[in-house]
Amino acid sequence: MRKEIVKKINSSITSIDCLFCGEKNASELIPYDRYGVNCSISICTKCGLIYTKKNIANKYLSSFYANDYRYLYNDTPKLTDNFIKKSGDIGYAKHRFSCISKFVGSQLNNVVEIGSGTGQFLLKLAEANVSNYVGLEPGVAYSEYLIEKDELRGHVIRKFWSEINDEIKFDSELIVLFHVFEHLDKPRDFLKWAHMMLSKREGLLIIEVPGFDTDLNPWRFGINEFHMAHRAYYSSKILVGMLNECGFSVEKIEKHEKEICANNLRIYARSTITIKNSFDSKSLSDSGSEAEARSKLLKYFFRYGSTAKIINFIKNGFDLPTVGRKSD
Repeated sequence: MRKEIVKKINSSITSIDCLFCGEKNASELIPYDRYGVNCSISICTKCGLIYTKKNIANKYLSSFYANDYRYLYNDTPKLTDNFIKKSGDIGYAKHRFSCISKFVGSQLNNVVEIGSGTGQFLLKLAEANVSNYVGLEPGVAYSEYLIEKDELRGHVIRKFWSEINDEIKFDSELIVLFHVFEHLDKPRDFLKWAHMMLSKREGLLIIEVPGFDTDLNPWRFGINEFHMAHRAYYSSKILVGMLNECGFSVEKIEKHEKEICANNLRIYARSTITIKNSFDSKSLSDSGSEAEARSKLLKYFFRYGSTAKIINFIKNGFDLPTVGRKSD
């Protein structure tokens, strides 16, 4: 099934402009992803965002996430209890709920989760008797499983955020995305929508992504870290800049949690600021030395892959060392 999906994706990909600044020009870092999709993982020559320069055309995107993504990513046609136990999602949800509860306190109500996946965070909300919560899960296989669970009946919507009209019956106080934001083809449009949803109560947006700062922990990186469904690889600087532009004030940043993944990045942002009509991409970007460092870092991950060599590389700066290809 994966081969057929990869073939379909490769036949439908199109060139993508930078998701942050709109620049058309980018320097290629890696020509393909772990599945063999020719997605050209590149770095924007203007702002330094790392993103997939080639990706699924918009007309195929909804169908991909509804029907193909879970086959490609998990190689499974449907969700089962046994799959969830093996996935680690139960532990991830427990850790996330603990971190968020400590920060939010008694305000943990009226929650919207974007991309609920296996539903474990929704179940933590149910266990805590949170007032009003709903999860958006467009994938057919996963949403069917969630909708059938008694604890989540009436709390799952099989739609993308952009398809929501009046299905959410409460004023949102908290919107969360766990390793979903990097999948969005229009991240700025989503942030403006989230700002609108949260504006009545000056609510909180929590975004968790695989972060790509120069201080990331390199022990587990290689080509397997990259796949076409991740349309962008955000640094904290670019993500904070995008949030500020779209009306959010960042209140907390958490990084490098071993309970999730080595490069986990979680940002807590409050909907309090007027959305800007324009922005200065130069002041918010990773251009210059930082972008160059991250570009070299990823090229090194791809070419050599050895944990020991990468750790040595990080400790001794970002000048690309002259070593042979990985042989072990």
